[in-house]
Amino acid sequence: MDLQNNAVSSAPKAQKSSVIFGFSKMFKFSFKQNLICLLLTVVLSACVFPIRAVIMMQDTTNYDYYDSIGLSVTLINDREERLKETFSKIFDPNGGAVFALTLLVALFFSIVMFSYLHNKKAVNFYHSLPVKREAHLLSSVAVSAAYYLISLFSCLFVTVLIMLGSGIGGALVPTAIRCFLFNFSYFLFISAFFALFAVICGNSGAHFIFSVIGLIFVPAVHFLTIEFLTIGQTNLDTSNLYTDRMFGFESPAAFYFKISKNMISAGTGRFLLFVFGFILSAAAILFISILIYRKIGSEDSGRPIFFRRLGTVLKYVLAYAVMLGTGMLAYELTYSKLGNFIGFVIGALIFGFLAFAVINVIFECNKKKFFSGMRGFAILFAVFIVVFSFSFFDPFKFNEKIPSASSLESITVKRNGES
Repeated sequence: MDLQNNAVSSAPKAQKSSVIFGFSKMFKFSFKQNLICLLLTVVLSACVFPIRAVIMMQDTTNYDYYDSIGLSVTLINDREERLKETFSKIFDPNGGAVFALTLLVALFFSIVMFSYLHNKKAVNFYHSLPVKREAHLLSSVAVSAAYYLISLFSCLFVTVLIMLGSGIGGALVPTAIRCFLFNFSYFLFISAFFALFAVICGNSGAHFIFSVIGLIFVPAVHFLTIEFLTIGQTNLDTSNLYTDRMFGFESPAAFYFKISKNMISAGTGRFLLFVFGFILSAAAILFISILIYRKIGSEDSGRPIFFRRLGTVLKYVLAYAVMLGTGMLAYELTYSKLGNFIGFVIGALIFGFLAFAVINVIFECNKKKFFSGMRGFAILFAVFIVVFSFSFFDPFKFNEKIPSASSLESITVKRNGES
């Protein structure tokens, strides 16, 4: 290829081209190299939009019926309403099918477009080109966005044509436009989110795993931590410590469903606020990703985490999450107070230790590192159990404290399970 021949003939210390020039070259190269991804995305988008529309329209054909009593007008109008309802569901951004398409395509494109970072030969070749790293990263995201834009727009356009051909008019065209703008802007945001993990992780397996974990990690750990810190505390109101509103802002996936519910009926200003919010958030995440990308050494390619210090931090965070989850699970499997405590401690210890040791081996790419850093794990586990013990045994008798009358809003007395 011309691009490869130019790279080979260039001197090792050749001056890097401008970001814009390098971006255009890499964009054209990557766009042509991965056309199979575009084809795959078009097929998936067709299943979600036009093909799905045709299938769902079959449910309305039973209403196209004429009889001798003269009810044909009423029946036809009813069918039109059903058709409008069908296309409203298809264009609704809150639909699970559209979200799944956007999320899976963004993750797939991220793994494919950044796979060169996770192969030493490929990364040496790409970094030897007279192209700045900013151009490499931005072109990878831009190609993904272009593929998604083409597939989403074409399939929505065909679906709109099907809708117009069904005879219900173009009243839902603005809804289709909103569906396009909302999902495309969210795609930019989630693609930038996955790109951040691409420049942190040194191989595609770690990139995939940490991208998926990143979608659910914060809300899951938040919820389990609240349960952990308040376990055994029957006199404590935890309703304000974890709410649906918090959950919506802690996960990119949950945030989509949180705001997509009202995107069709929202005012134009509010709708555009979220669209541009996604775009600006994507730009901010990409800026951070570029700063990280500049620090990556080609020799570290293949490692699960490019940066050792970050890997150390993640090791303890993941071990804490595993102890939390397995400890709470073991707690729920026993029924006595002593059994609850022992089950929690044993579950957290065994699975926390195994998780810490396995993560050691994976992050260091060395089986001999199985027992590395166990002093740090011992300290983490000790603090973990001490905090749990205070919550579980309630040494300060918080559960026995009688609240003052002024702090009570209502009192419910239960007898034999009845209030």
